[in-house]
Amino acid sequence: MFKFNFNNDEDPDDGDVKDDSPAVESKEFKPIDEILTNIISELGKQVENLTSVSNIKLLRTPLFEYETFVNISHTDLKPNVYEGGYKIWECTFDLLNFIKDNVAVDKLSVLDVGCGAGLLGLYTLMNGAAHVSFQDYNQEVIESLTLPNILMNTDNLEKCKFYHGDWGSLSAVIHSKFDIILTSETIYSVANYNKLLTVFKTLLKPTGCVYLAAKVYYFGVGGCVYDFEKLLVENNFLVDTVWEQNEGVKRKIIKIQPPPCN
Repeated sequence: MFKFNFNNDEDPDDGDVKDDSPAVESKEFKPIDEILTNIISELGKQVENLTSVSNIKLLRTPLFEYETFVNISHTDLKPNVYEGGYKIWECTFDLLNFIKDNVAVDKLSVLDVGCGAGLLGLYTLMNGAAHVSFQDYNQEVIESLTLPNILMNTDNLEKCKFYHGDWGSLSAVIHSKFDIILTSETIYSVANYNKLLTVFKTLLKPTGCVYLAAKVYYFGVGGCVYDFEKLLVENNFLVDTVWEQNEGVKRKIIKIQPPPCN
């Protein structure tokens, strides 16, 4: 179910893209003591299920299994049901390496959009971020992968918040703005472009910035970096390419800043 392939360039199945399930409303996930106790207990049994990336310990597979996910184990994507959170996508490593070398996160507030395993937000948390919010479409991903990975690496849980659901309602449940928004492989679906744009408009501080990593083209599902950049520019955002890979599967990291204040 969880594909830990550093160079996996497969695109989501075409056949799963036409799902008409209603979007899940965004909610905050609050890890109660019972959940934390259960996670900590299970983590002690995961010696053979661990790997490490940049000195960050990660689960290879989710900590728990869910009946609601039994039919998605064969696919990378089932829109409005499962949005790929169990897989660490290639561009996430691009963005992690870029942040390590170029972005100071000390004392900043960070939002990890489409966090999955939580690698990006977890790196910032371990390197001095004042607060990190983790968001994924699925509560199951937060509970069985994001949160366990955090608990394996840091005891700064008081600096974290967690959200799950559709981006279209995310700004209704988050009532703060962020210095940095990090997001990777989240523009594969054109249908979600305006939702993601709204997240940037409503949750980014006027002095903040977004770092977005993506494949240039998502064949079979329609997403394209250039189309998303066009939408950003049309909405007066400043967009700069700060990293790109032109060999093999083309990939980019773009820096997005709010419209200049008049």
